[in-house]
Amino acid sequence: MNTATSEHNKKAFLVIGNYGNDNIGDETILKGLVLDLIGQHGRQIKVLVLTRSPSFVATYHPEFADVLSAVPVSGIAAILRSSLNAHEIVVGGGGIWSYYTGPFAKLILIYTLALRCAFKRISIRRVGIYRTASAWQKFLFNLNCIVLSNVSVRDPESRGIVWPWLRRKVKLKQDYAFDYLQQLDEVRPAKTSRDPLLTGIKEQVNSPNVSLLTSKSCAEIYHSIQRTDFFIGMRYHSMLFSIIAERPLLAIPYENKCRNLTRTYARCVVLEPEAGVADDLAFKGNLLLAYGAAD
Repeated sequence: MNTATSEHNKKAFLVIGNYGNDNIGDETILKGLVLDLIGQHGRQIKVLVLTRSPSFVATYHPEFADVLSAVPVSGIAAILRSSLNAHEIVVGGGGIWSYYTGPFAKLILIYTLALRCAFKRISIRRVGIYRTASAWQKFLFNLNCIVLSNVSVRDPESRGIVWPWLRRKVKLKQDYAFDYLQQLDEVRPAKTSRDPLLTGIKEQVNSPNVSLLTSKSCAEIYHSIQRTDFFIGMRYHSMLFSIIAERPLLAIPYENKCRNLTRTYARCVVLEPEAGVADDLAFKGNLLLAYGAAD
């Protein structure tokens, strides 16, 4: 069969989420989502991902190089073309709508309603929408729940945002990171970082018992956490990694979704940050994770 013809005949899925932003947690979600699509449709599919970083597929997802392709968010024509040609537009997973929602994410629910008016197939899969989201975001999410037949959320708080008469329609499913991490084979842990910034941090800590790790691999980060005797985490997916690895966890939550995640985990102690410190913690966690992941 002609290769060009074969590529043309593949089902295309356009995925909209927070991907290609140097965040190990979000890239773990994408791996679980791709596995879900492959499980439903086979590997002869195309998964097109909106991103600010077109090179992220080679960086984080080399095992899906035959399936994944990047669509730059700066290319409006390419986005429209991919949307109209896609077999399905998939929004998710991850906690997309909250107090920290960026300008691009605020437009997603309007874009999906417009595409639905064009009779496109759309699903919203295993997302998080939280009490800190604006009233307008919550309203638009519920409108999407009315017009779409496939909507799922990843936690009870998100399901509580759905209008009561719609909740039976909205499924509750675990975060996609669970799907990916639970099927992993043993791999080597992350390597010790030689990055100048992280090395400088270690020198300031001045302890021989401190190792700073860096990796672009979700599996390597996960297996590094597996090897710990005790884990301290603040970001949502760092806590999730620890829970799946069944490590004792000291959780420092920066938002309610983190508290909800750890609530039923028996091997967890929650340390609440002082009032006014949570936003600062969230910023520092983002900075260090992004810098280390991009090393």
